[in-house]
Amino acid sequence: MPLGGRNIKYPLESPSVHILLCGQSTGHIYEVIREFYPNHVELLTTEELLQSTTELATELNEISNSVTVIPAFTSSSICESISIILQKYYELRNRYPLAKFYFGITGGTNTMVTSVAYAALIVDVELHYIIKLSEPEGLLDRFIFFKPGEIFARFNRSANMGGDLK
Repeated sequence: MPLGGRNIKYPLESPSVHILLCGQSTGHIYEVIREFYPNHVELLTTEELLQSTTELATELNEISNSVTVIPAFTSSSICESISIILQKYYELRNRYPLAKFYFGITGGTNTMVTSVAYAALIVDVELHYIIKLSEPEGLLDRFIFFKPGEIFARFNRSANMGGDLK
């Protein structure tokens, strides 16, 4: 697999749960629901955006299976945010034991993305990021998938062997 991950064009056939960042931009959340139609979406947000994110979750529940909100970013502590994310992950893992889990890192602040990426590394969950590609039919959203642990291991092996880090 290339370092940039893989792209998909069609929804996943297996059950899925997505833990997504919800900052001021929310278009990526609609894209995840359209592409995957997940069994559950958890929106991670700040206390400042809790009300608007809760309103968004109410709206999304009309077109999706299940959307809930957790204010995971209540302080500037990345460790506290990671702990909140992991606690929610384990709760959802118990509720959806057969589902494939994804953490989305589109949207949010640098601190939010860092917290989610570290949480994904700890529990070996695949991350996705949405990029915009210019195609003949216009600007299209595409998902890039990657596992932080695989990237870390790849670079760690290369560095220890004095090899190329490409």
